[in-house]
Amino acid sequence: MTVDMKRLPTLRLGSTGKAVSIAKQGVNHWDARKHNTTPFYGPFFLPLVKQFQKANAIPATGVIGPATWADLMRHIPATSQALLPQRPVVPNLGPVISGGKSVLRHDLTHATGGIPLYPAFDDAFYRGALIIAPEDLLVTRPSSSRPGQAFYATGTSTIRYWFGHLDRTHAAGVRFHKGQTVGRVAPNYIGGGPHVHVGVNVELLWGKGRQLAHKTSYQHGAPTIGDQLSSTL
Repeated sequence: MTVDMKRLPTLRLGSTGKAVSIAKQGVNHWDARKHNTTPFYGPFFLPLVKQFQKANAIPATGVIGPATWADLMRHIPATSQALLPQRPVVPNLGPVISGGKSVLRHDLTHATGGIPLYPAFDDAFYRGALIIAPEDLLVTRPSSSRPGQAFYATGTSTIRYWFGHLDRTHAAGVRFHKGQTVGRVAPNYIGGGPHVHVGVNVELLWGKGRQLAHKTSYQHGAPTIGDQLSSTL
């Protein structure tokens, strides 16, 4: 991950917090002296900030805003940058069937009936197909899919899933590693024959009530999950 410059706080005389300490580290590195790195922007730090701003052709206001942060980053160690707000990256998602394509390469062809905000794709179109976790998963609750069993899970990416038409469900708290078997495709004859239904929810990434673009009648043509995540993260 990299620092999300848009989410950095504006610091001025009287500001407090972790970001103040980190800004002081940057000024210390630039100034080659050891000033205190307490989490308080006090009167002794103000002239140092102005000196830094003058040296970098930034208006010497003493206010640490986007331009000052951008130049300070060259002087802040990576370990401290990691403590600042980070810009998320597109997660590295695998397939839901061995040898299949990544979840990122799927487009969403329909809504999940009765479960809002979980647009879905189907895969593994044969009975008994082994379904695997596309990333590390934590099961949040069991469910059912009529036909078959189902479960909800949250990935390390914070993407939430609903896996349906399986031969088993799982209790809340069960964990799966990426690539580990979560079940098999159960016998079913809806939607053209056996398959796994994968509903995908991005509210924890994008915000409450938001969802991925999708078709509604089992048609292809919506942007892939990967393309949609790339355009927003």
